[in-house]
Amino acid sequence: MRTDLRERDEDLLQEVAEAIEPQGLQLEILRRELAVSDRQVDAWIRIHHPEGQLDLEAEIKRQLTSSNFGPAVARLRSNGRASVLITDYVNPNLAERLREQGIFFLDAVGNAFLRDRGLYVWVAGRPNRSEVQRVKERGRAFQPSGLKLLFALLCKPDLVEADYRTLARVTGTALGTVHLVLNDLVEERYLRRLDRTRRVLLRPKELLDAWVTAFVRELRPRLLLGRFADSDLDWWQRTDILQYGALWGGEPAGARLTEFLKPGTLTLYVERMPSELLVRQRLKRDERGRVEILHKFWQFTDTAAEAGLVPPVLAYADLLAIGDDRTLETAERLFEQHVDGSFRAYLARTAS
Repeated sequence: MRTDLRERDEDLLQEVAEAIEPQGLQLEILRRELAVSDRQVDAWIRIHHPEGQLDLEAEIKRQLTSSNFGPAVARLRSNGRASVLITDYVNPNLAERLREQGIFFLDAVGNAFLRDRGLYVWVAGRPNRSEVQRVKERGRAFQPSGLKLLFALLCKPDLVEADYRTLARVTGTALGTVHLVLNDLVEERYLRRLDRTRRVLLRPKELLDAWVTAFVRELRPRLLLGRFADSDLDWWQRTDILQYGALWGGEPAGARLTEFLKPGTLTLYVERMPSELLVRQRLKRDERGRVEILHKFWQFTDTAAEAGLVPPVLAYADLLAIGDDRTLETAERLFEQHVDGSFRAYLARTAS
C-alpha cells in the first residue's frame, strides 16, 4: 500500500510540475519520502525560477478541504523549515486562507502561492478539472469505528499491547473491528508486531495527524447533537461542567490546558443531552450557534476528566477543526505541552 501511495504522490508532483511550468517555474524532486527527526517527510523539492532557486520540504495532501485544512496547516507550521503544501486542488477560499497565514502551496491546476527573493507567485481561482473521486476502498482504521480505537491508542499508547477483548471493551468497538484495525496499522507502518502477543506503536505523531484529518471528516459530524446560541459565553468559566455529566472540549479545553486562549466558541462532550444546563443557560437551538454539544464516544478514563476536560488529543483535534489563527496556535501549544511528551516517553520506553 505504501508503494501505491508513493506512486500516486509521484504522479501528483508531476502534474504540479507541468501546471507551474507556464509561470516560468520548474519543479525538481531532490529526495523522496525520508525521515527527519521523528517525522516522515514526503519529499524535498527545488523550485527553479528566473531569479534563483527555492528549496522546500513538501507536504503532500490530497483532497484539501475546510475539514482537513487545520491539520494540514498545523503540520506545515510545525516543520520549522521552509515548506510547501502540494495538493490536487485548492479552492479560492482556502487559497486566500493559506496566503494569509504565509503557507506556500502548489496545486495540479496551477493555483499557487510562493515567495522568495526576486519571486512572488500568487494564482488563485483556476477551476478544478474534475471533482476528485473519493477513495472508497479505505482501511477500517480510518472509518468511524476504527477512529474510536485509534483515539484510545493515541491517548494511551500502552493499550496497544492489550488483548483484543480488552481493546474492544475499552473502546466500545466490535472484536472483529479491533483485528481489522490493527492489521491496517501494521500495513500502514504505524504498528509493529514483535511476537504473537507484543505490539508497539510507530510514528505516533504521524498517526495523530492522520487520525485528526479522518476524525474531523468522518466521525466528528456524526457526533454532533446540536448547536446552540448564546450571547455571552463567559458562563463556561463559572460552571462546574461535571455536575451536568459533560466535559469541555475545543476552545474551553484549549484555554484551560494552555492558559493562552479566550474561547470564542464552546464545545461540550456528553453521554446524554444536558437538559438542565440548557435551561439554566437559556441555550436555544441555532444551526449557527457558538455552543456545540457532541456525543462522548469513548469509555476509558483519563486524568483530564477530573478537571472536566476531554483528553488533550481530542482537544487538539477540535482546535484544528476550527482552524483559525487563534486555535491553530493554541493547538500547537497544547500538543507541545500535553501530547508530545507522552509520545516521546512511550517511544523511549519501547525502544529499550
